[in-house]
Amino acid sequence: MVDTGQCSCRVSQALMCVSSREGSDHHRNTASSAEQRTQLYTEADHLATFPQIEAIDYYTSHTISSIRVTPYPAGHVLGAAMLLIEIAGVKILFTGDYSRESDRHLIPAEIPKNIKIDVLITESTYGIASHVPRLEREAALMKSITGILNRGGRALLPVFALGRAQELLLILDEHWQKHPEYQKIPIYYASNLARKCMVVYQTYIGSMNDNIKRLFRERMAEAEANHGDLTKGGPWNFKYIRSLKSLDRFDDVGGCVMLASPGMMQNGVSRELLERWAPDQRNGVVITGYSVEGTMAKQIMTDPESIQAIMTSRGGGGASNRARGGPGREGEPVMIPRRCSVEEFSFAAHVDGQENIAFIGEVNAPVVVSFYSLMLSLSDILITGRYWSTAKSTT
Repeated sequence: MVDTGQCSCRVSQALMCVSSREGSDHHRNTASSAEQRTQLYTEADHLATFPQIEAIDYYTSHTISSIRVTPYPAGHVLGAAMLLIEIAGVKILFTGDYSRESDRHLIPAEIPKNIKIDVLITESTYGIASHVPRLEREAALMKSITGILNRGGRALLPVFALGRAQELLLILDEHWQKHPEYQKIPIYYASNLARKCMVVYQTYIGSMNDNIKRLFRERMAEAEANHGDLTKGGPWNFKYIRSLKSLDRFDDVGGCVMLASPGMMQNGVSRELLERWAPDQRNGVVITGYSVEGTMAKQIMTDPESIQAIMTSRGGGGASNRARGGPGREGEPVMIPRRCSVEEFSFAAHVDGQENIAFIGEVNAPVVVSFYSLMLSLSDILITGRYWSTAKSTT
């Protein structure tokens, strides 16, 4: 939410705390990428914006130059908000990225109650595609991960540091709690940003859903009963998950589960581990987030025979050189054989097609604008029109 007159920005309190950590980390990642051609801003530029940011709460209204804005939970990441914007009597609901799925920690997106919306501006990232039901996805995810471990491999889950990483950590910690046979196999999350953001998650438990609040009460009571440290009793203090500060401290021996950023595997820890583990057929990559065309996360889902080394090709003795039998000629890309398994289970925090259509029907605005949707064929558009007509007729 931006005030152009005063050059200020208003965001939710949780999102402001996350942004202070995320922006600097993101800048360091992209600035070091070989693919980064133009540096749009510096880390100093990012830090200079914070005096202009004001933290606000959900459901509170703010008037800026005769424009009234009220934030509502969006369910995408901690602190994400939809905006109800009122201009000259016209009410506009802008969703941004949003999710209506009940997961383990976020409040689903909420529709403003008893308010007639004139214009709805909504995302449609997944077009008319449908997600597999949540419980089925979780069961399939754990079957895939434990299958990799049972054959003596390492499971790599490339993740975005904010949002889905925390959700997956909750799923994994719960599964390990219920299955003692896996409790000796370590789970790591290797992301500086995820580790920094965890402080924010521990602080804003009140902004999360009833499941997290219940876990918080239970673990606080358990810690108090055992005369333990109450600061280590919250739902984000995992029993079976370890934070990994750097790969220099990682003893790469035996099976493990590794959550590592970035999610697209263009560079960073996730790419380095991919290059290290790809040649071994016992290992596996499990994609859980949205993948953009042209990224390694998208490419590897096509089951390529080899992948290009960018993290381990420097020098003459890297893992990639050993994998291909020696360094390539000057200017020639170094390729690594890809023998690991690859599976995808979408846990992206976006509505699918049917959820979005149902939401549009509930809002019942006479004007609907959709942004960054998947490319739709004519048949898709006709199907969407039929769904939309059904949704409208039920409101």
